[in-house]
Amino acid sequence: MTAWRPAVITFDCYGTLIDWNRGIEGAIAAVPALRRLSDAERRSIRARREAIELERYLPKGYRPYREILAGTLMEAAKELGTEVPVAEAQAFAASMGSWPPHADSPRALGRLREKFRLAILSNVDRATLLESVRLLGVEFDLLVAAEDVRSYKPARAHFDRALSELRLRADQVLHVSYTADHDLVPAQSLGIPTAWVRRYGVALPSRVDPRFAVPDLLALADDLGA
Repeated sequence: MTAWRPAVITFDCYGTLIDWNRGIEGAIAAVPALRRLSDAERRSIRARREAIELERYLPKGYRPYREILAGTLMEAAKELGTEVPVAEAQAFAASMGSWPPHADSPRALGRLREKFRLAILSNVDRATLLESVRLLGVEFDLLVAAEDVRSYKPARAHFDRALSELRLRADQVLHVSYTADHDLVPAQSLGIPTAWVRRYGVALPSRVDPRFAVPDLLALADDLGA
């Protein structure tokens, strides 16, 4: 247990609270135009989609994340020899709100909710985030979506909005994520203490110095005395 207690705990959502890998793999497998493909081919489309998002979409500034998901899937599939109709790509993107939480997320959040104020800072549209929050089954004090700030992490707009809305200093907040580039590094640069959750077997990057490093959210709840 630690003597330091944050006033608010903020979370990345997809990958940290929601199981991004299981969600997107299931969503890609459910696209009618991709069902005939092998698992390896669908994995290639997924990897290429993520690269296209980083290379071509996010650098151009804000656009709704559902549009990004749909567009990148269509482009990735086309590059690899398969046409995905617009309606199927849109259904794929719309499924994001139904992607499942990590097994530890609801229970850990319930424990933390009893002791702390909670918030989510997420790179999605608000409607999708609200659907995921319902699956998590916990009330949050603040939700900051990309749609709200017209920006995507690792830009600082999400963090600035949260500190402003919560009326807190950076050192009063604990930001929790599994990913370094989009969350831990920018939070750290603003003086926000961080907690790294090990997801998907990824090692802790050397450039990150979190206050907590935990195998899952239940361990974080233990460390925070919840």
